Amino acid sequence: MKARQFISEAHFNASTRKGVERAFDKAWAIVGKNYRSPLAIEAARLKLANIVVNLAREGERDADRLTDRAIRTLLVDDP
Repeated sequence: MKARQFISEAHFNASTRKGVERAFDKAWAIVGKNYRSPLAIEAARLKLANIVVNLAREGERDADRLTDRAIRTLLVDDP
């Protein structure tokens, strides 16, 4: 679970980290079905985690907005 480890190692307070984790989980539930092979799944999960963490670092803290923005970013980068 490299994506989970990436999120847990990001330097956020507990509340922000929970929001980031929630946003990641919600986004993955929506986009995860688009990936089939284990390698593609792992790569997409890590990319999504990176997107969510970076958005949170830029100041976005609302989990729903994080989810939406992460999905849009992932789909633009990896249609």
